[in-house]
Amino acid sequence: PERPDRRTREVQAESVAYAVCQHYGLDTSDYSFGYIAGWSSGKELAELKGSLETIRSTAANLIDTIDGHFAEIQKAQDKEQTTEQAQPAQEAAKQPETKAAAPELPEETAPVQEKEAQPEQAAPAAPYYTINEAAAKRAKDMNSFSDYKQGSATAEYRHYVDEAVQTCRKAETAGRPDVP
Repeated sequence: PERPDRRTREVQAESVAYAVCQHYGLDTSDYSFGYIAGWSSGKELAELKGSLETIRSTAANLIDTIDGHFAEIQKAQDKEQTTEQAQPAQEAAKQPETKAAAPELPEETAPVQEKEAQPEQAAPAAPYYTINEAAAKRAKDMNSFSDYKQGSATAEYRHYVDEAVQTCRKAETAGRPDVP
C-alpha cells in the first residue's frame, strides 16, 4: 500500500492520541474533532476506512503496551510496599520491650489533637472546579510512572487559581491609586 500523505499521517496520529486519551479518561475532543473533520471532508470511503483501521490497530497496540508497563510498575510498587510494611513488623518483633514502654494515646484523643494542629482554611478567593483525581493520577502515572501523590493535581490547580486571583487584584490596585 502507498504511504499516506503528511496531513493524513498527522490526522491518524491525532486520532490515535484521542483514542488512547479517551481510554484513560482524558477528553481531548474539543481539539481533536475539528482537526479530524477538516481533514475527512472530500475523502473517499476506502481511504477513510483504511485510516480508521490504522488508527484502531495503532491505538489498541499502544494501550496494550501502556497497560503492560503500568501493570509492571504496579507490581513493583506493591512489592516495595509489602517490603516496607514487613520491615517495621520485624523490628517490632525484635524489640517488644521498647514498644511496651512507649505510652499510647487513647484512640479518641489522637484524632482531636490532629484536628487542632491543622490551621483553619480561609474561604477561597475564587470558585474551584472539581478535578477528576483518578484521571489525573492515571495521566501522571503515564508521564512519571511513580511519584503521584493523591490530591496533588487539585492542590496545584488551586495554587494557579490563587496566583491568578492575586495577579488580578494587583492589577486592579495598580490602576486605582485610591485603593491602599
